[in-house]
Amino acid sequence: MIRIERGSGILTLFCALFLCVLMCSSCLFLQKPIHLAYSDEGVGCVFLGSLHGKQFVTAPELKSKDERRYVTSATRILKEFEKGKSYSGYDDVGYPIRVKVFNTDPATDQLGFYTIDVDFEIGTQRNIGLFGTKALPINVLQYPLTHLAPEIDQELSAEADRLWAKHLLERLADDTRPLEYRLLPPKVTRIEQMLSVLYPMEIYVASEEVVMGNDDRGSMFFFYSLMDQKIVRGEFGHPEWSPGSTVLTIIPKFYFSIADDHERYVLARYSGGWEDHGNAILDVRTGRALLICY
Repeated sequence: MIRIERGSGILTLFCALFLCVLMCSSCLFLQKPIHLAYSDEGVGCVFLGSLHGKQFVTAPELKSKDERRYVTSATRILKEFEKGKSYSGYDDVGYPIRVKVFNTDPATDQLGFYTIDVDFEIGTQRNIGLFGTKALPINVLQYPLTHLAPEIDQELSAEADRLWAKHLLERLADDTRPLEYRLLPPKVTRIEQMLSVLYPMEIYVASEEVVMGNDDRGSMFFFYSLMDQKIVRGEFGHPEWSPGSTVLTIIPKFYFSIADDHERYVLARYSGGWEDHGNAILDVRTGRALLICY
């Protein structure tokens, strides 16, 4: 006769489940992350972080308060991209690209320098795209432009006034000064229950009380939730507003998802207010920058 102790079946099942969880965790831990880079016409940047499965993880160096944390992070990640080696990815409409790295020795601590240079072996005429150290599990998504409802346009315009007043205080006193601005018709993209809204601007400037002309380099950008009927994020951007200002230019380049995940992301220009050339990957739903490209 075989005797079965009470509770032994439950204990065996528990041990089996624990072993499965442990093995899965070990596999994830051992799985090498994907490092990402973006190139536009052959010159580009590396993202300060990596893709782990379906999650973007910021580089650990960025948690430091060291002034050189960005350079330290970029220097480490650049070593993942070997000179002379080819890497695959996608352009902004989803076509496959393949690039060969020929330079990863930039002056990473100097303003305006690019961190990685590539030759496009397979690509479109514009030679732009996102690529990684392993095959990218992404789907580039195409969304049609749409119109902005008048009540949302009114809400965004009011927020634009607030942002303008806030950042006008950051403008340095020089021989030219902004007088007022005008929002031009926006570029509106609907991504599921979110709107991406980019307003070009005309900024009128003056010198000695005489109007000199207009500056068309500014922009207002918003993420707007249709479900919650509220602004998720809003930014005023200008490439030469003033050193040390908090203005931030966001201009979407393309949207994508990771494998079968329902979250939506955008690769966008993400640059500050003085001679900055940054890019970033943002979460469309929250508006948060997940990885910045240096």
